[in-house]
Amino acid sequence: MKKLSTAPDKNLLIVSYYFPPFGMGGVQRVVSLTSHLSRLGWNVSVLTVKPSVYPSHDNSLIDKVPKSVRIFRAAPFGAEKLKNMFSRNDAKSGAELTHTGTELARWAMLPDSKIISLPNMLMLLPEIMKQSRPAAVLTSSPPPSIHLVGLHVRKHHGIKWVADFRDIWFPQSSIDFRTELHRRLQRHLERTYFRNADAAVVVTDGHLQMLRTKYEGIDSKVRHIPNGFDESDYKSAPSIVKRGTLKIGYSGTLNRLTYVSGLFDVFFDLAKERPLTVDIFGVVTASVTNDIRRIDPDQSVIKLHGYRNHSEAIEFGRSCNVNLITLAPDSHLEATIPGKTYEVLRIEKPAIAAVPRESSAWRLLTSFNDVLIVDASNVSASKDDIANLIDRAGSDIGVRTGIDEFEWHNLAKRYDALLREVTA
Repeated sequence: MKKLSTAPDKNLLIVSYYFPPFGMGGVQRVVSLTSHLSRLGWNVSVLTVKPSVYPSHDNSLIDKVPKSVRIFRAAPFGAEKLKNMFSRNDAKSGAELTHTGTELARWAMLPDSKIISLPNMLMLLPEIMKQSRPAAVLTSSPPPSIHLVGLHVRKHHGIKWVADFRDIWFPQSSIDFRTELHRRLQRHLERTYFRNADAAVVVTDGHLQMLRTKYEGIDSKVRHIPNGFDESDYKSAPSIVKRGTLKIGYSGTLNRLTYVSGLFDVFFDLAKERPLTVDIFGVVTASVTNDIRRIDPDQSVIKLHGYRNHSEAIEFGRSCNVNLITLAPDSHLEATIPGKTYEVLRIEKPAIAAVPRESSAWRLLTSFNDVLIVDASNVSASKDDIANLIDRAGSDIGVRTGIDEFEWHNLAKRYDALLREVTA
């Protein structure tokens, strides 16, 4: 057993459903907070679940977690395994196939399907309280049900609670209220979280503004600490970009929230006039895969490579001539910024961003050089601009001015200040 901390006021419990060896973008923020807050003197413990069926695993991410961090893993509840029998994923091919289990979960499990793992997580709390003696608990969603652990700890143990929202809960087009009862219960739970948390953190300015509109006096409780990138991921020499066919890269999940069909139509048309490929590293949903096959039946231009781990995805981006940032043209996403945005901005290559006009993503991207921003709802109107950027893409552009603000070491300092304030 690891030695108990001699500074209880610096003991922190981070609670997250998604943690290595789980992969994909949602894990990056929690891993970065765990790593950098540890370096800033916090004695971090993590409560998560044991690895189960999931579209992607990234064993390399566990290497980013300091050895000093205690990790407590709850067994997923039996119903989770039952749901996964009906919800099959194929990350190798880059296609995600969802079936009956997912629909049943959305009807029966509130606020989300991961609620069924909550009892086993709560069962570990007495052991965690004894071993780690946390002065604060930080819960990070999605899934929203994870904040119930923070609510429980705040009410039953009197420990300060910070609720971290990696994504917007409401409004978001991915949440379909099946009934009026579903809507009321979800809204009530959101209000309960914000009323009881000692502090809350959101990742975009748009989300902060939404909360200001909904909850009077929220400014005293909610902070904006965005996502970012880890500079250690860029220490090696960048990959050599091969001459010849120009490579446009996208890394991350492509689903109805991130897919911009018109952008890929434009790329396919441009490929008729110049040698280029669009290479996609990440999980791609079945509906998006079908649309890509409509555009490029032979996959001669748009190539799906499936999921790759984080370090491979970074090196892939550095090997491309141009990198992509996409967000679907949906008014519900105007306060969203894809987490991969900051990693793309750190890569020393031009970028094309197809995002909703005047969204949080749009506002952020206007601050950086060598980023062509196009309206996701009307990409074809920017076809000539896209062609010009592609034709000019060549050598590295250098590190973008101002990007260091989003380096995780600097962001963690802001979180450190918040935690010190909450636990004072």
